[in-house]
Amino acid sequence: MKKTIQKGFTLVELMIVVAIVGILGAVALPAYQDYNVRSKVSQLITTFDGVKTCVTAQYITDVANAGLVSSLCSVAANAYFPSISPAASGFTISQAASVLGVAVSATMTNGFSSVSSAFGDLVWTCNGSPSKYFPASCR
Repeated sequence: MKKTIQKGFTLVELMIVVAIVGILGAVALPAYQDYNVRSKVSQLITTFDGVKTCVTAQYITDVANAGLVSSLCSVAANAYFPSISPAASGFTISQAASVLGVAVSATMTNGFSSVSSAFGDLVWTCNGSPSKYFPASCR
């Protein structure tokens, strides 16, 4: 008796592979989109850190002219957010869904307005919405 050698995949095997790829795609695509938005929001938070450093340095060196932070610590717009012109007490950035894929709003605030010229604590607080796109330090 002569044995025949199989020279390809059966239709059932191919259908199983297509089903597995479809299931993986259905799960992976939304996760990738969330990851993409989170990476852009992370860049925004990183830019906030630079502005925070500038505002803090202005607070430490020249508290009497703290109102100058909007001109000294401003950041030009880039592909992910509009320009940042901080106030002495903080700043807010809102971005439309057309740029990030989702509309987000992030606010950095500090207690500067309540600090006297005798110096005090400059504590930064970060809030963002929707929170799932922000790092744990900003939720």
